Amino acid sequence: MAIKISWKTNPICILVAYLDNGFTSSSNIIAVDWGKLSGATAPAFPIPLASTLAQLPQYVAVVQNVPVVGERIADFLVFLAANNKTSADKMHLVGHSLGAHASGYAGTEFKKQTNIPINRITGFPIGFGKRF
Repeated sequence: MAIKISWKTNPICILVAYLDNGFTSSSNIIAVDWGKLSGATAPAFPIPLASTLAQLPQYVAVVQNVPVVGERIADFLVFLAANNKTSADKMHLVGHSLGAHASGYAGTEFKKQTNIPINRITGFPIGFGKRF
């Protein structure tokens, strides 16, 4: 079964998709809603050139927030690991579009703070949910 991933997907949909695809209820899933830091809305596809240029300043601001989001995710994961709630070998970060980049930053920052790499990081490209 394919998991539909979209910028509109809410955390409950992500949880249900994981459970429907073989993950057990003993899995811990942390969904990050970076809200205003990721922009209030996303454009429809295909994106006309005029619309793209009009949204460029907002996109640039969002891109600048990606490292901050990744660092905060890493701080939380370090906290969980330091308190024996999980370990890096059990972590799998999944991100979509700029969330994929935030996941990468989180992995880098986690390793910087702990000297241990996160087990797995998966990034889905923009438009991924439209393919399934």
